[in-house]
Amino acid sequence: MTEEKLAVSDFNREELLDILTLLYVQGDKIVTLNNKMQNTIKANRQLRLQQATKRKKNRIANIIGIVFAVAFFASSESNFFITILQLPIGYVIGQVTAKIFMFLTEKMNEKISEITKHEKRSLFFPKITINYGLTRKQAEKVSEEATLEATNTTQYQSYNQEKQDLENDPTFSYFISLIPDNFCKLEDFAGMIVLLKDYRAMNFQEVANLWRTEQHQQQMLQQQKQLEKQLHQNYDQVMAEVRESANRLWQDMQNARNESSKVNRNLEDIRRNGVGIKSRLI
Repeated sequence: MTEEKLAVSDFNREELLDILTLLYVQGDKIVTLNNKMQNTIKANRQLRLQQATKRKKNRIANIIGIVFAVAFFASSESNFFITILQLPIGYVIGQVTAKIFMFLTEKMNEKISEITKHEKRSLFFPKITINYGLTRKQAEKVSEEATLEATNTTQYQSYNQEKQDLENDPTFSYFISLIPDNFCKLEDFAGMIVLLKDYRAMNFQEVANLWRTEQHQQQMLQQQKQLEKQLHQNYDQVMAEVRESANRLWQDMQNARNESSKVNRNLEDIRRNGVGIKSRLI
């Protein structure tokens, strides 16, 4: 007679704590190992892409160097042996010139991208750049080769083996099969562990429902904080505009008072000596 499989609702608080703690600890190790595997691939991709890009730029510089050397040879009026000695000089000059030009154009591309970052179209800085890097197909090929290379390394294989051992552990597999799929995240395990430790729930149904309620409240609180932050920003903006308008109004009133004072002084001068009236009569 086969033993009937238990359901998660059959476990009490202490047993649930042990189950969820094991799932969290072992699940965290699995996630950590998976991140290490992905980082190994990512690091190798970046390295191989940088090396491939450097090789392509060196090929371009070599071609320019050869062109300069040929130009030196064709335009030289010296004897043959001196011309032969000048070829390496022309080659080096061509290489250096090409590398300097590529460096400057890359910096110019970065500047143009920065200026036109938030613009759909710019008449003064059109989004036309010179690219000496890898084409899309070349980059994809290098990335595929780098990924295959990384997955065959001893370090990656070690991470993968350890991860598989943890995933295939009978105890872990059994416990994870008890938990509904929508509660199988590390965040869910951690949240339910806290609630059980605080005696706020005594079984899985209670702790699962309470955890979802806690998550909803946290989301609502986060949305409220975001709204308050937005309102505060809007308030600051409105107050800044009000202060600016008040300053302009105060300046206009000050100018008006100055003009009024000037007019009053002119009228006082006219009343005192009649200068204005005499000038009009004349």
